[in-house]
Amino acid sequence: MFVDTSVISALGKAKRIDLLKIFDDVLIPKGVFSEILESEDTELIEEVKKSISLGIVSIFNREDLTEITI
Repeated sequence: MFVDTSVISALGKAKRIDLLKIFDDVLIPKGVFSEILESEDTELIEEVKKSISLGIVSIFNREDLTEITI
């Protein structure tokens, strides 16, 4: 599944959203990941980082879908 900015924005505005419970396998464009890190939603940031560390969320470069290693 490829998640665009609007989906991430909606997740960021929702209360107590756990990405692990919503998606089985999520691809987030690199630019969207940067936006998440720059946001003030610490809960969303921590969920995304946890999901990445567990291998549930992958970060991809939007231009060529090359996986980004963090």
